[in-house]
Amino acid sequence: MVTKPARSAPVASNEPETPPPPPLASVKLHTDPIALSIRLGQPMLVAAFFIYNFSNVIADPVEGLQEILAVVAVAQVVYVLACVPEVGTKYKIGAATKKKMERRSSIQRSVFTAILSLILSGLITPFAHLVLVLFGGPFLNLVKPTFLCAAHFSLVCMFPLFYAHGVESSTWLAIGSLGQPIDEPYGALCGGLLGAWLGAVPIPLDWDREWQKWPVTIVCGIYMGAALGRLLGGTLMFGRRVVELDVPVKEE
Repeated sequence: MVTKPARSAPVASNEPETPPPPPLASVKLHTDPIALSIRLGQPMLVAAFFIYNFSNVIADPVEGLQEILAVVAVAQVVYVLACVPEVGTKYKIGAATKKKMERRSSIQRSVFTAILSLILSGLITPFAHLVLVLFGGPFLNLVKPTFLCAAHFSLVCMFPLFYAHGVESSTWLAIGSLGQPIDEPYGALCGGLLGAWLGAVPIPLDWDREWQKWPVTIVCGIYMGAALGRLLGGTLMFGRRVVELDVPVKEE
């Protein structure tokens, strides 16, 4: 008589299962009176300062952009410290008031996060410079104006994003694929990119205007696009996604 071989029991795999990606979430900004005042007033003050120095930027783009960059850096730091919750605290808005020592620790953490985000923004500036060159910017000449243009983009568009979202790889994959839920920092990035692209349109046109020199209109486009993107990202477009990814969205 032929006996059938006994079936071997399935061997359990010792490999750990890959955890699902963390849910994506929009960053809800602070809504206290001081934060609201800064959110509304900071873009207007930056725009007023830019317009006031616009003639200097046209006359000498390097010197003019350097002067504006220093002032905008201070304005951006004030904006993120007062209005944007640092990465890791985005779901704690509206929690009970903490003790004095805990508040002091929170301030120290926010300042440290802001400094680290500034460093990351500076490190990404050469990459932004390379992108400008690859998209038609001058390579061997006008290096300083191009680098300053990249620095303005990093400060206006990338600095708040690093502060609010950190460096989590899954979050940045969603940001790069347009699947991240929109908020003010992400809206500033999208608006700044679109503004820079539109700002390059007048440069090659045969209008013979001083303000057409490289990279004046691109910097103007970055600031206008980022301001509009911030406004829409914090209101009408908040929580929406341009591309739907197979990643859950964190419920507030």
